[in-house]
Amino acid sequence: MVGKYWLSGEALREREPAINSSILGGVFFPEAARINPYRFVCEMAERARRNGAVFRTGVEVADILTAGGKVRGVRTRDGETIDADAVVLATGAYSVPLARKVGLKLPLQAAKGYHRDRKLARKGVLHWVCTQSSPAFSRLVYVPLLTPPDKPNEGRIPHQRFPCRDFIRAFVASLNTEPRSLTRVCSLGAVEPLKRFEVCVFSPGSFIGSAAKRREYWADFNPSDFDDSVVFFDPDNGFETKTRHGQKWIRHRELSDVIARLPATSVAVVYQHRPRLDWDTVFAELEKKIDYADSVAAYAPNLAFVALAGNRTVWRRVNDCIHGYAENHPTVRCRGVSHNG
Repeated sequence: MVGKYWLSGEALREREPAINSSILGGVFFPEAARINPYRFVCEMAERARRNGAVFRTGVEVADILTAGGKVRGVRTRDGETIDADAVVLATGAYSVPLARKVGLKLPLQAAKGYHRDRKLARKGVLHWVCTQSSPAFSRLVYVPLLTPPDKPNEGRIPHQRFPCRDFIRAFVASLNTEPRSLTRVCSLGAVEPLKRFEVCVFSPGSFIGSAAKRREYWADFNPSDFDDSVVFFDPDNGFETKTRHGQKWIRHRELSDVIARLPATSVAVVYQHRPRLDWDTVFAELEKKIDYADSVAAYAPNLAFVALAGNRTVWRRVNDCIHGYAENHPTVRCRGVSHNG
């Protein structure tokens, strides 16, 4: 039995200053332990490889094949068939749509936790795209698309689970020890001294609003100023849909205008939170709407980043980079979303 004892709110904050003052107390388990799940999985994979297992990273399973009432293998998104005597479905939040293909309904819904992922994901993916593209981009333009918080403590949840490089994790941890400020993201461009890039934040003190206020927000934004840049749009929820197009979503006509005026050497990236739909459905709907750019997505169970480019050369540059991120981070996947001509 693991020992435990009660701590007052004051005692909790002595151990962890980030705990909110509204917390009255909590239970402490001094004998409990935890592991880094990412490192654990990597070590397990390496031991399996030494014992003959073969890993194929960057390959997405699209279907489970059956014959005579038995599972016979899988089909990849590229159309390749892989025969097998047994298939282990161990894809976490991705398991639901795959299980549905063989008539199984899993009571699994990925929901809570995406706030933890978002900050690491944002910094990790953006730094990667800026520095690992060939050639690298010289500037990151962060467009926060701020809306009033839904609740007082929104955005203060620890961000620990999205896979990224260790120096990005350390950078994000440092942000939690200082007063919150959007302009502090500008230091992201200097965390890797040999791969520096400029970072600027558009209108860090303004809410995007709606109607006239929204038009006023965009009136000061001039995409043509951002040559050789990654322009990142960070709406609360992502792209608008048929039924969801308020302050928390970015609109396709807004992005279409950005792409039309963005220099041929630059790319737009949009944050997308996964609604209560599987990613295949989300990306199929986006493919219908994004007729103004080529686009590619890096995605994890709860969130995605979609890169859009109006120029085919810069799209190839980013597409290769996004695929590289997925290959180096096993729980992240990558897929093309739209091809404009």
